[in-house]
Amino acid sequence: MTESVPTPNVASLVDSRVPWWLLLAACGGLVASVTWNLLERRRAYVDTAREELIEEVTHEQASDKMVELLRRNHRFAHGELAPLRTALASGQRPFAAVVCCADSRVSPELIFESGLGELFVVRPVIRTAGNLVDEIALGSLEFAVEHLGVQLLLVLGHGKCGAVSAVVKLTANSRVAVAAAQADGGHQHHDDNHPAHHIAHLVAKILPAVRSAMEVVSMEAGEVDQERLLDVAISENVLATQHEILSRSSILRSFAAHKKLAVRSGIYCLSSGVVSLIDP
Repeated sequence: MTESVPTPNVASLVDSRVPWWLLLAACGGLVASVTWNLLERRRAYVDTAREELIEEVTHEQASDKMVELLRRNHRFAHGELAPLRTALASGQRPFAAVVCCADSRVSPELIFESGLGELFVVRPVIRTAGNLVDEIALGSLEFAVEHLGVQLLLVLGHGKCGAVSAVVKLTANSRVAVAAAQADGGHQHHDDNHPAHHIAHLVAKILPAVRSAMEVVSMEAGEVDQERLLDVAISENVLATQHEILSRSSILRSFAAHKKLAVRSGIYCLSSGVVSLIDP
């Protein structure tokens, strides 16, 4: 079940944090202007990104990319957000924490029109793909809730997730491979249908969500539609991440139980830009 994110009641979220939000609101126009300029520059870059990826990166090219990063940082450092940065240098009071994956198309600050100091974004360090959480991510979330006063935690998945898609395809291919092996006298050959050691753990973490999705889709139509399967698997994986966060962190679980923390899950649509909430 999905629902579009309603317009937030800012007053209920900020309560005693008015001074911070007054400053952020004053700089909101500047943030929007800077964000739009960044998006304009990104359009030309994205058009050629795929071609560049298939080429070997030379030392000169790598240096050029580093120079570009530093050039953009210089413009940012000398831009119009200096007053906001100065105010935030003494501390932060984000109003929400967002757990998301490392996909370059998923930037919570842009998706939720947020500026510096508004969102506490956690991209799991060890197992970033597929929204899987690790000890470092859990510790970061506990810090945000316990010490920064964050009252909303959103686990954000997104459509066409590469990690989940890979496991869906791997599962389908593995089933074919097993059937072929049985027809071949039980001899199962090692090929691309079997994950390499370094991604086996990733597959193992996402596989339960894919299996659950297969059951749901099979009951819906009998014959499994791959696109529908992927969408359901992504939702199942996000909900599993939410469950894992609460089951593994007694601190977050306690804050949620005492109504001091709201924990929700959502899916971001890459094409429409809309975030839809999902419930267990």
